Amino acid sequence: MTLEEFILAFRAKQQETKGRCFYCGVQTHKGCKESNAVFQTSDHVVPVSAKDIMSRIEARANCVVCCRKCNNIKEDLTLHEFKRRSGIAEFYAEQILGIRIDNLDDMEAVNAFVSANRKVVGRSIKFNGKVERRYYQQAGLLPEPNR
Repeated sequence: MTLEEFILAFRAKQQETKGRCFYCGVQTHKGCKESNAVFQTSDHVVPVSAKDIMSRIEARANCVVCCRKCNNIKEDLTLHEFKRRSGIAEFYAEQILGIRIDNLDDMEAVNAFVSANRKVVGRSIKFNGKVERRYYQQAGLLPEPNR
């Protein structure tokens, strides 16, 4: 199963999930204040900053229901980086579908592509309260920059 098929399979279960966050599973609400952590948003699973991959993944297969809290934490991270940053061991979508994202056929390629093509190289991000710099070479695709 590919990431696109995984997202579409989750979206096909909309009746069952009833607006729950793709990541944490919290029940989201459209009618509350936008600043509320459970306000219903739409998240791009593959970040928009990695635009070239959009030609590979159908646009409607890239958006999922997400709570404000998860959307703010995710930013432009890959799914694996987001798991690490948020501390979520298993996404709600993984629980519902019974498939781990680690087992998706194209997950490694998608993560490598996003890491190599994001537009925020060098910006730091916190993982478990510790600041780490993000570089292309984390994906093992490009040489380390000259210093």
